[in-house]
Amino acid sequence: SSGIPLIMQTAIGQGNTLVSPMHMALITSAIANDGLLMKPYLIDKVTNAGGDTIRTTEPTDYKRLMTSNEAALLGKLMEGVVAGKTGSAEYDENGSSHSWFIGYSNVDKPDLVVAIIVEGGGTGSEAAVPIAADLFDAYYFD
Repeated sequence: SSGIPLIMQTAIGQGNTLVSPMHMALITSAIANDGLLMKPYLIDKVTNAGGDTIRTTEPTDYKRLMTSNEAALLGKLMEGVVAGKTGSAEYDENGSSHSWFIGYSNVDKPDLVVAIIVEGGGTGSEAAVPIAADLFDAYYFD
């Protein structure tokens, strides 16, 4: 597709839009963090056999993705749908979809971001949202 139809499809996340769950989690974390993206890391700390901390990774700013006002507006829009956004990524001409959900918890002071994709799961609310709910429950209540 090209021209206006492609622009319209892209505006709703369809068309040639290609993202990974990690990419969406990073964007969502920037929204939750006042528009500032932090440098992602996998290791929080390294300890030796005696339990002494050898090295700690400190959070580091990576890049401002949007202004504070833009992040606040997007956060308010997401808050209206449980601080998250569902999606359905069509992958064939029959309309089959992968189920997506991105979101964050604790809107006033966000501390957990999730990005869920269920291959062949249908719409976001069908498969991905219940998994996100289970993750939030496990994080806060288990």
